[in-house]
Amino acid sequence: MNAKYKTTPENMFLMFNHSLSKAQETDARNTWGTQLRFVGLPTQLKALWAQIPADQKGIFDTLAPFRTWLEKESCPNDLVLIQADFGATWIMVQYALNNNLLPVY
Repeated sequence: MNAKYKTTPENMFLMFNHSLSKAQETDARNTWGTQLRFVGLPTQLKALWAQIPADQKGIFDTLAPFRTWLEKESCPNDLVLIQADFGATWIMVQYALNNNLLPVY
């Protein structure tokens, strides 16, 4: 994670397979600050996120690229909006909590 520490989130990382509606963006900015920047998954990760098998046991290793992405791109107190299969969501929420990110799921 970047060394810079913030008290309010500057970024909301979007970990899901659709786009936020304008109403959702407005709600997020009203809640978290008007300067909030939305950061979507890079193309290759978006494709991988869409293909996480719900019936696969042990998906922790499958999620390594997402943890690496957040580690490189996020700062403490950034938001992470997570929506996926239950296991992937749970693992990424735990990662966010353990790394001073604010999960929204």
